[in-house]
Amino acid sequence: MCQDVVFYDIDYQNISKFRSTMYLKSKSAYSRYFISDFLGEESKCIYLDCDLLVLRDLAELNTAKMHGKTIGSVRDISVRTADPHLFIGERLQLTNPYDYFNSGVLIIDLDRWRKLDARNHLIDLTLERADTFHSQDQDALNVFFDGDTEFLDPVWNTSQYERPDTAENRIIHLIGTVKPWHARYKEKLSDSYHRTEIWDRFYGVLDRTAYAGNRPWDPAGLGVVKETIESKIPKMDMVTGKIRRTLQKFLN
Repeated sequence: MCQDVVFYDIDYQNISKFRSTMYLKSKSAYSRYFISDFLGEESKCIYLDCDLLVLRDLAELNTAKMHGKTIGSVRDISVRTADPHLFIGERLQLTNPYDYFNSGVLIIDLDRWRKLDARNHLIDLTLERADTFHSQDQDALNVFFDGDTEFLDPVWNTSQYERPDTAENRIIHLIGTVKPWHARYKEKLSDSYHRTEIWDRFYGVLDRTAYAGNRPWDPAGLGVVKETIESKIPKMDMVTGKIRRTLQKFLN
């Protein structure tokens, strides 16, 4: 059982240098690079993205054997359901592209992380290869920890698009740009799985918190329109980055 909740302030200057993408406009995911700084006295931690439905006690995950590896993770849906050689193998040059993992659920050996100076290596790697990384921080983690990852049972990070059995799975990952807290998620609710297993479960938990009753803003469909427009607008660093890459190709 959780005994304490501690909040850490993230210095935006540490992550402002990284690139946004149309899929990952927020740069907050890069803050995981600094996780050993936040947890200075800890030797191990479990990292979780914020778009997860956790259905089981995480104490079970904490007992997973790492066998001397720095990272414990689940292979990404993209390599569990398709041939990754073209879209991952050639781009990232991993030893085995089928071992590309999703970074939404990680067990981290913080002692090894610090010994490897993972923070600084990940920062340098992300900045140096920004033009070849599509899933920026996730790609960097895969490249740096290639061969240094213990793979977990997929029940600890199963995509909602795999329509996992909630009675069997431990964590369902709400991957994709549209989440249950978006007005556009209502388009999925004609599907009984997304209504009962995702929407109802998500708001069943939310309604036991201080945010009880909160639902996506969508009067007369305006919320959907607003979100759709916002999703098409690139951030300034995305625009300047594309201009820079175009000029480099032209000059070369």
